[in-house]
Amino acid sequence: MTLPVLPALPALPDLADITRSVSDVEYDINRATGIVEALIVPYNREIPIIEVLPDAAGQPRIVEYREQFAPGSVDRAKAAPNRVGLTFTHETSMPNRMGYGVALRDSTTEAGAVMTWQLYRDTLDRSVELLTTSHTGMSVTAQCIRPQRGTERSGALVTRQAVHLTSVAAVDDPAYVDARVLAIRDRQAILEAEQERTEQQANRYVDSLLLLRSYGRELTPAQDAYLAEHGHPIT
Repeated sequence: MTLPVLPALPALPDLADITRSVSDVEYDINRATGIVEALIVPYNREIPIIEVLPDAAGQPRIVEYREQFAPGSVDRAKAAPNRVGLTFTHETSMPNRMGYGVALRDSTTEAGAVMTWQLYRDTLDRSVELLTTSHTGMSVTAQCIRPQRGTERSGALVTRQAVHLTSVAAVDDPAYVDARVLAIRDRQAILEAEQERTEQQANRYVDSLLLLRSYGRELTPAQDAYLAEHGHPIT
């Protein structure tokens, strides 16, 4: 007997981008010129990651691994740094854009990539106040090029060899700080959806067995036992 096709679990979010965040960023701000610098990507520094990714069948799974960025992994942004904007939270539309990138270089004091932005002059005072008071966290968004997104495996060390930076956001509540909490919430949602899926499958299987029996079909001992276990005793 073929069981009815069950609805799929909720679709996973787009995996093209990754967001990596830190708190208490040391922004170097020149108030006179509106130039801001910050270390955005440290090199060869392992950090724990826990997130939801699809398995081979496209079903969500919890993956926990370590990640580091290799030297030169963000070099693609050096050719067009103006495309890497500095935004207020993750909203990229005006007036939440704080400035535009003018340069990307390797740090001379520690291994990592340093981004330089020009703050917009009409909102300069507000941007400086945000960066020095409430929004001292940073979230970097990038598209994975090598290795490809979705190849991560639990327990592995993933070295990002090449990414395409898309934006940097000044935030008051860095996403990475709560990454584990968010993943646990995702895990709970997956478990609840899977439990509902299993219950639906069991109920439909029971209905199918009852339908067969109503037509005089003799069930196997295993099928009779299944009905007895799931609240449909043999009469």
